[in-house]
Amino acid sequence: MALLESALVAIEQGTPLFIFNHTVRTGYLLARLMKFQHETDPSRHDELKRALFEDDKRKLYDLADDMPSKVLQAAYNFPITYNPNSVFVIDPLRERNPDKLLDKISNVISSVYDSVPELGGTMAENRMFSQAIVMERQLAVLMRNEVFTANLLKAIMIILTFVTTAIACLIEQIRNEAGEDKSLPLLSILTIVLPILLGICATCFASFSPVSRSAMFTLVHARLTQEMYKYRCRVGDYRARSGLGPAHRVAFSNRLKAMWDDIMNSEVMKGSLDIDSKIHPESSVHLKQDNDNKNMFPALRKKPKPGLFELHPLTSEQYIKERLETMLEKFRKEIPSLSRYIRVLQVGAIIASSAGALLAVYDFQLWMPTLLSFVTVLESITEYNKLPLKLRTMNITYSKLKQVMFWWSGLTLIQQRMPQNKFRLVSTVEALLYDQISILLEGDLESKDDVGFDEEGEDAEKTPPTSGSSSSNKTQSATKSASAPPK
Repeated sequence: MALLESALVAIEQGTPLFIFNHTVRTGYLLARLMKFQHETDPSRHDELKRALFEDDKRKLYDLADDMPSKVLQAAYNFPITYNPNSVFVIDPLRERNPDKLLDKISNVISSVYDSVPELGGTMAENRMFSQAIVMERQLAVLMRNEVFTANLLKAIMIILTFVTTAIACLIEQIRNEAGEDKSLPLLSILTIVLPILLGICATCFASFSPVSRSAMFTLVHARLTQEMYKYRCRVGDYRARSGLGPAHRVAFSNRLKAMWDDIMNSEVMKGSLDIDSKIHPESSVHLKQDNDNKNMFPALRKKPKPGLFELHPLTSEQYIKERLETMLEKFRKEIPSLSRYIRVLQVGAIIASSAGALLAVYDFQLWMPTLLSFVTVLESITEYNKLPLKLRTMNITYSKLKQVMFWWSGLTLIQQRMPQNKFRLVSTVEALLYDQISILLEGDLESKDDVGFDEEGEDAEKTPPTSGSSSSNKTQSATKSASAPPK
């Protein structure tokens, strides 16, 4: 009887408990209790009573008179603090795979790091994370709009510059062939109008600052994505703690407020932050996002109640599949295509430069400015999009993420369940991904104070940095942390 009471207390407190089915007394009763808890069939009540009070069962498993009543009372008053990960019913007649059995045992042992469920915390978690999803979608729309505006203005400026040079060369060619007194009213008007349009576009590009605005939204979006994954994985300041209380939720809420304050205090407030209502979860679940953000959180499921998303914390294995492997596959596809794109632009510039000799040989010197303008267009595309820097940062990030995967694969099942190793995994991956974006956009912000994120506090365990930065030093520190084995 004392053993049964101790086991019920362990279930209530979330203490790891191993139950051997088909054993006499306590083992049999606890196995029936857990089966009753996990089933949803309405007939489970009658089945539990038969298993506890039938004479043949009582004789077979040597049940005392008061033990079945105690278990029945526990079944009808099951503790709300029950942690399903802390209890494992072992069936000696069915467990044949030692690897799977070891994995299940390590899961139960690692449940000591889980916090006691907070009363009413599930609804608060879903409500708060729904606001984070809305903020992430809003930033994605703002970022996409600013990138489109910047690319459109830059493309118009490049085209106008090239067309203006070509028209000037054409006018000079026609006048040389037909005489200096040749009247070209339409082309002459274009040589006046096109520079004016070019000046208007250049003024709009400088006044609206779409590049710095898009850089700001991109960095905040990357930071928010980083914090959302850390929160879902319960690492850093969001790690599971013993006892009740919404400390992790308060920390996440403060981070969201700090990010929005950074937007409010930056240059982006000169424009509009109004977003179409379709980004809100109560009006639409299926948001058409750009490729970088597509299916960013596939584990989130829409709940029947409007306006709320159901939050599911991520295990280490789920995080690797949803985040790390997804980013590795993304880099694996984008790096070769980006490399080919850069080479095409470089080869085009080389061929165009070499073609100048042919123009000189065949007496087309008047078209030399047009050819040089074409070379400038190709170089402008490369410089504006920072293609060499982007390729280099993607290669470095991809190699470091592979190192993280190699390090994680070398850990035993028990080591992979340790919270300090999970923290190292998540913080290193998120720091590398954030640094890859921040280094690429470092020169696009109007001032370094545009993004004033506070650094996260140190975790109890000695682990890599938990937050990304826009400097290469933090990239190097995250890289060392990824390749270093756990202490």
